[in-house]
Amino acid sequence: MFKISNIIHHITKLCLLAGLFTATCSLNAQTTAVKKATKAVVSITTFDNKGNVLKTSRGFFTGKGTVVSAWTPFVGASKAVVIDAAGHKYNVKSMKGASELYNLCKFNIDASAEGLPNAVTAAQAGSSVWLAGYSTKKPDVVKVDIKSEELFDSIYHYYLLSTECDDSYIGCPVVNNEGKVLGMLQQSPVTLQYNVIDVASTSRFKINGFTINDPVLKLCNIPTELPDNVNEALVTLALATGKDSTLSMQYVNNFIEKFPHQADGYVTKAQLLTADSMFSDADNMLQTAVKMADKKDEAHSAYAKLIYQKLVYMPKPEYKDWTFDKALDEATEAYKINALPLYQHQQAQILYAQQKYADALTLFEALQHTNLRSGEVFYESAQCKMQLKKPQTEILACLDSTVNAENKTSVAPFILARGQYLQQMAKYKEALNDYIAYDSLVYGRGSDAFYYLKFQCEMQLHRYQQALNDIAHAIVINRAEPVYYAEMASLQLRVNMLSDAVKTADLGLRVSDTNADLYIIKGIALCELKQKSAGLEALQKAKGLNDSRADGLIKKYQ
Repeated sequence: MFKISNIIHHITKLCLLAGLFTATCSLNAQTTAVKKATKAVVSITTFDNKGNVLKTSRGFFTGKGTVVSAWTPFVGASKAVVIDAAGHKYNVKSMKGASELYNLCKFNIDASAEGLPNAVTAAQAGSSVWLAGYSTKKPDVVKVDIKSEELFDSIYHYYLLSTECDDSYIGCPVVNNEGKVLGMLQQSPVTLQYNVIDVASTSRFKINGFTINDPVLKLCNIPTELPDNVNEALVTLALATGKDSTLSMQYVNNFIEKFPHQADGYVTKAQLLTADSMFSDADNMLQTAVKMADKKDEAHSAYAKLIYQKLVYMPKPEYKDWTFDKALDEATEAYKINALPLYQHQQAQILYAQQKYADALTLFEALQHTNLRSGEVFYESAQCKMQLKKPQTEILACLDSTVNAENKTSVAPFILARGQYLQQMAKYKEALNDYIAYDSLVYGRGSDAFYYLKFQCEMQLHRYQQALNDIAHAIVINRAEPVYYAEMASLQLRVNMLSDAVKTADLGLRVSDTNADLYIIKGIALCELKQKSAGLEALQKAKGLNDSRADGLIKKYQ
């Protein structure tokens, strides 16, 4: 018979072994939370702008419709597709942020899957954690061991693993027994060692109106996320229109989806469609803007503006439904809803385009007594008066008001306009004063056409040295215009700078060897320099170009 003490000792030993077995099993067994974590893992495939596959990688949900993954597969990508653990396929909609340094990015897809929560407590060196794999059938969960743990940016955790991992797990989440994320599996491109980086660091990605210009995100051709603030989003929308048409349209569609009651998204889309001559689609989009927008007046005004711009700047090809009458109706409707001077100004511009100058003038003059009073409104009034053949003194008074209504920073184009009108009136001295003022305001950076105007005015006033300087300035700006060389050579001939006239004519003939004026000037200058043979040769070339002056000059110098 066994002694009672032996029986007790045997039972105690069995209990200790059972406890040790249970502890060992709990270490190696996957909890329900760990297995559930695999449902958040996704497969990612990126494509270039020609539809070719760039990379296939892994990532996982960290929030509703939000996925984190490695950044490198997205460099150069124009599209990306995500397949979740249930086999559902989604297009990547927008990028929330990226870090080249840590090879992390975050993006949005149209999915309702909830994200994995971040672990509150860091894993310790020497402990074991779980690597959740990806599969649409039966994903694997692998136990991995933490070799060391350290901080980066003071608050985020970075782990080195002592366990070798399969490369197919790169981008997958590493979780604790509670199924909470410690980080994402990576492999060092230098040491090839496997590590885990804390994806909580992606919380630093902030979206604003200028995120679209982030130098890292610009390496990828997938739209950035739009800010939640509509004014910030409008900044992004404005910057997006400078992108290629496909990317611009993606931004516009995202804006419309996020802000369905803002007219700007529909209007911008209509502008893109108009640029591609898709006028019917553009018109439908503008009608949608009127229907959906909270501010109906802005939608009607935008409708009128796009029609007006198309008719003025892009008359061909025609679109029968877009007429100035239609534009005027929309601008009028905007004014009925909200009687802003801006909409009245729009009506006036449309009336002017319709050559209804008297009606347009009435509105422009009314606007001179509103908060829209400016040099532009006075100048538009002056243009109406020119078309209506009003007295020159009345037009000039209106142009004076144009200049007086502007400040120094914006008055330059109106001073130029007044100068041109004064020149047409043969008031050359007053015109030249305006040209000199304009030249000063633009810091000597006028166009070649401006310096040619100034040259012509100076010629009328016999200010030949100034005229030579200005025609030379015009040539420096535009060396491809033969008229400028002919004008300069002609003036040099007039003031007896014969050799210079020949040189200038030769420069002009390099630009255009069929310009008869240049041959005439060169021929006269050479003959006056007693180089009759060369001079007559030049005059013969002018004759060959059917210049009526050549015969008389040839007879004179022969």
